[in-house]
Amino acid sequence: MRTITTYDEVSLTGSKYGKCAVCGKQATKQKKFYQTLNPYNQNSDGSLKSREDIYRELRVTIKTWRKEPVCHAECGARERYSEEDWRKDR
Repeated sequence: MRTITTYDEVSLTGSKYGKCAVCGKQATKQKKFYQTLNPYNQNSDGSLKSREDIYRELRVTIKTWRKEPVCHAECGARERYSEEDWRKDR
């Protein structure tokens, strides 16, 4: 018989606002950042991470993510294609 183990998830939601880097219109992004409390999630010294340790790391990750430019999903996809390919797909 197979055993399934689930671990508690520790998560924070980050959001950022600003002008789209591609089109210049107002843009909003929201993203969930998470880690789980499990025996494999350890600090650099080998000790298990506590909820507070994980929250601290997630806050740093969100601050770093907020520094990246904001872009609409459609505009972000447009950056990955050439302008001709983008129009052809539409």
